[in-house]
Amino acid sequence: WMQKAANTGYNWAQLRLAEMYADGIGTDQDYAEAAKWAEKANKSGIGKDAQTAKERYQHLAKRPKATKFEITVAGNSVTVTRIGTGPIGVIFFGHTGVSKMNQYLLDNFEWLESLTTEKCTYFLWEYPESAPFDQIIPTLDAYRAGDHTVKLAFPGIAAVVVSQIAKESGLNQYLVIGNSLGAGMILWDYPQLVENQSLSFLLLSPTEAFMPEPSQIPQLERTTLLGAKGWKNNEHQMRTDMWLSGAQAWDWVAANRNDVWGDLITESRASEPVEKGTLESGARFRKSLPTDFSIGHKTIGNDINCELLDKLIRVQLGIADKQILAEPPQQR
Repeated sequence: WMQKAANTGYNWAQLRLAEMYADGIGTDQDYAEAAKWAEKANKSGIGKDAQTAKERYQHLAKRPKATKFEITVAGNSVTVTRIGTGPIGVIFFGHTGVSKMNQYLLDNFEWLESLTTEKCTYFLWEYPESAPFDQIIPTLDAYRAGDHTVKLAFPGIAAVVVSQIAKESGLNQYLVIGNSLGAGMILWDYPQLVENQSLSFLLLSPTEAFMPEPSQIPQLERTTLLGAKGWKNNEHQMRTDMWLSGAQAWDWVAANRNDVWGDLITESRASEPVEKGTLESGARFRKSLPTDFSIGHKTIGNDINCELLDKLIRVQLGIADKQILAEPPQQR
C-alpha cells in the first residue's frame, strides 16, 4: 500500500517508502532504491528531510556489502557481520551497549569505509545472554554501589572468538579492538593472544570489574591502551573514570596507557572551530564532545566517534602518523 501511494506521487508516502527500503521493512534492504524514492520525495517539495535522506541513502548504497557467518560463544551461536575486503581483520569487542555500538558503527560507516577496500575488513558481533554475560549488569550494579572488589571473569572467550573469526575469514593479520567490557575480556586471554604475532591490540577505557588482576597481565606488546589519567587537585590525584576506581587497576592503566595519543586527541578538540553564536553571558559556545579526552570513561559511539576511531585504527596499524589525532574533528 505504501508503494501504491508512492506511485501516485504522494510525497509523504515516497519518503516513507524510502525509509522502508533503507530499513528492510516489508522488503529486502536496498539503499539504492531508498535513495531513488527519497529523491522523488525531495523533488516533490516535501522538505529538507527528503534531501538529507537521499544523500544518506546514496552514500550507504556505496558501502561495501556486509556478509554474515556464525561462531560459537559460551555455548551459543552468535552472528558475526563482516564488512570490507581488506587484508587486515579488525575484530571488535564492544562495551556493555554492544548492540547500540554496532548499530552506531553501521549507521556512521562512511567515516570508516575508506579503509575497507585496500586495508581492512571489519568484524562485528554481539554478546549472548547466557553465562557469564548474564551477570554483566549485576556486576556493574555492585561496582557502582562501591564494591570495587567485584569481578566477572571471562577466561577463554576472547581467544576462542579471535580463533573462530580467523578460521572463517582466512586473513593473516588482525587488529583486536576492545572497549570497556571488551577490553577487560581481551585482557583475560592476553597472555595467550599476544603470543600470536599476527595480532595487535587497541584497548579503550578498560572496566575494572571485567579485568583480571593486574598481576596476571604480562607486559603489553603491540598494544595501545587509552584511558583516563584524571587530574591533580592540591597534589591529590583525582580518578575520573567511575569504572576504574580501584587503586591497583587505576595504577596499572596509568603505567601502561598512551598519554601521547590521549593528549593529541585532547588538542584536536580544544582547537575545534567555534560555531557562531553567544550565550546570554556573551561567552562564545560550540557544540562538541568533551574537550579533555583523558577524563572519564570513553566508549565507542559517545566520546569516541567513527572519525576518531578511524584515525586510531590508522595510527595503530602504521598507516598514518599519530599527528592526525591532533587534527580538528569533522564529525559531530
